[in-house]
Amino acid sequence: MFKPLVRGLEIVLFLLLNNVLTLSDFQCTYINDILKGFDCQDLVALSGESHADDLAQGSSQERDFDLLRPDIALYPNRTDAQKAYQIRSGTENSSRAAAEDDKSLIRTAASPENRQQSPDGCSDSSTDSSRVGGAATTTKPRSLDAQLREQMAQHGRNIFHRQHRQHLFMLSVVGHIAHILRLDTVGAIVSEPFNYLTQPAVLGKFLYRFIHMTPEQRGHNPTASRATPEEDTLFRSLWTRFPDVPSNSAIKRGLKKAATNGWPVYALDIYALWSDPDGRLDTRVVKTYESHRCLVGRPHSMNDSMGGKMTRGFIAWDTVEQKAVYVKDSWRPVSPRIPSELENYQRLLERVLVAPHKSANFLTLRAGGDVVWSTDLRNGRRIERSDSGSSLQTVTTLTQELAPAGQGRPFAWHNCRLVFKEICRPLEEFSTATQLVELLYAHGYAWISADLLHCDVSAGNILIYDQPEGGSRPLLADWDLAKTKERLLEQKRTQNSRSGTWPFMSAVSQCYPRKPYQLSDDLESFLNVLSWCTLRYLKHGFSGRENAGGLASIFFDLF
Repeated sequence: MFKPLVRGLEIVLFLLLNNVLTLSDFQCTYINDILKGFDCQDLVALSGESHADDLAQGSSQERDFDLLRPDIALYPNRTDAQKAYQIRSGTENSSRAAAEDDKSLIRTAASPENRQQSPDGCSDSSTDSSRVGGAATTTKPRSLDAQLREQMAQHGRNIFHRQHRQHLFMLSVVGHIAHILRLDTVGAIVSEPFNYLTQPAVLGKFLYRFIHMTPEQRGHNPTASRATPEEDTLFRSLWTRFPDVPSNSAIKRGLKKAATNGWPVYALDIYALWSDPDGRLDTRVVKTYESHRCLVGRPHSMNDSMGGKMTRGFIAWDTVEQKAVYVKDSWRPVSPRIPSELENYQRLLERVLVAPHKSANFLTLRAGGDVVWSTDLRNGRRIERSDSGSSLQTVTTLTQELAPAGQGRPFAWHNCRLVFKEICRPLEEFSTATQLVELLYAHGYAWISADLLHCDVSAGNILIYDQPEGGSRPLLADWDLAKTKERLLEQKRTQNSRSGTWPFMSAVSQCYPRKPYQLSDDLESFLNVLSWCTLRYLKHGFSGRENAGGLASIFFDLF
C-alpha cells in the first residue's frame, strides 16, 4: 500500500500551453482523474500558476517566473501537508498583471502551430535590452527553447534547495505534447515526446509507477527525513536557549535564521567517521562509522544553480552531542584524479596542522565523506569499515550513465557532507584589515607544507570565527576545488569548465579559461578580495554619498 509522505512537492508538472487553453482546471482534473482511477487518495494535483510562493523567506527568486510556483504539481493530500501549500488570500503575485502580456506571448509562441524555427533549429528569440550604469547594453539573444529550459531548471533548483533530494521527476507539456524528465545535478534524462491526449496510457503508466515508488525511487535522500513534532519544536526554540551568548553572535543568529517560518525542519542521519568532540577527524585513526542525527532548517547559505556542486550550508543541531555544528552538504565529481574535500582536509591535517602550526587558520573537520546509507545503519548501529556484512550504498547520480561514451562524458557525482566544529561570521563582518592579510599565512602553509593550492579564494570562502576564549580569527574554508602541486604540474585540465568564483578570479584565468592554474592566480584572488572589502567596508577617497556613483562604477568594472 502506498504510504503518504509529508515532504512538500513530490513531482513537477511543468506546463506551457497555448493561449487558447487555460492552465489549472482542465489539466488538474485530467491528472486527478488518473490518480483516482488508480485509487490513489494520498496525492493531489494542484495549480499555483498565478500565486506567489511567499510562505517562506529566503527563497531564491530572481526573475518573474521564480515568483510563481510550478504550473501544476503533485502534493501529499494530508492535513499537515495542506497547511504548506494551501492558497491563502492576498498571495497573488503583484507582478503578475504587468507580466501577463509577455507570458501570453510565451505561451502562444510555445504552441506547436506558432513555433518558428531558425536555421540552427532553435526557436526565434528577441533581444533583451537594459540600462546598466546609465549606458544601454544588449544581452545575447536567447532562444525560446533555452528560456523554457532555464525556467524548468529554476523550478527544479528551488525544490532541491527546499528539500533533500538525489533526483526529481518532471513533466514538460507544450500543447498536447509531453516529455518525462528525470533531473539530477549532472543533467536531465528526457523521454521521447508523446501526445498525452491520444496516448494517455503513457502518462497513466508513468503515474501508476510513480505512486508505487519508494521515497528513494522518487528522489528523496534516504538519509533525510522530516523531524518529529518534538524535534521541530526544539529546533525552532534553540536560538532562545543561549542566554549568556550575545544576540549578534554567529551561533544565535544562525539558529534563528535556520528556524525561519515556512522552511521545514529535517533530520539528517549522518553515517560517517566522527572525531572526538574536541578533536579533528583523522582517517588514519578513526575506523568506525557512527550515526549522528542532526536537525537542520533553512540553509545558512546555498549555491544558486541547479547543477554542479549544489552546495548548501546548514547550522545544525547534533542531537547526539547536544551542540550546534556546521554541516556542508554538496555534490562532488567522482574521479581518481579529483581528490575529495575530505581528502584535502586530511592532507592539511597530516602536513600543516602539526606543531608549530597546530592552530592554523583552517576549520576543524569533525566528520564527513560521501553520504552512505543502509538499513543496517538504522538506530545508530556502529559499523566497522571492514564489516563485510553491511551493504553501504552511496547517494549518486544516474544521468551520466545514459550519456554518450567518449571524452566529453560527464563524471558521476556523489552527495557528500562535511561536519565542522566552528560556526562563523561572514568576511563582511571583519573588524580589522589585518585579519584579511593574516589568511595569507594559512594559504602559505598549505602551499609550502602540503603542496596544496586553494584555487577558489573568494569573499564567501573566508570566514570570521569568534573564539570561546575571546578574540576572533579568520579561517580559509571550502577546499573542494584545491589542487596539489603534482596536478598543477601536469598542465592539464581535469574538467571542461573553469574553477573559482568569477568576481575574484585572476584576470588571466578569466581571459584564458584553459590556462593551467598557478600560484599567482590564487594570490591575485587574495588581492581582489582585499580590494573588494576595502572599497566596500573601509573608509577611503571614494567614501561618502557624493561619490556613490563613481564607486558603483568601479565595482561594476572590477567585480
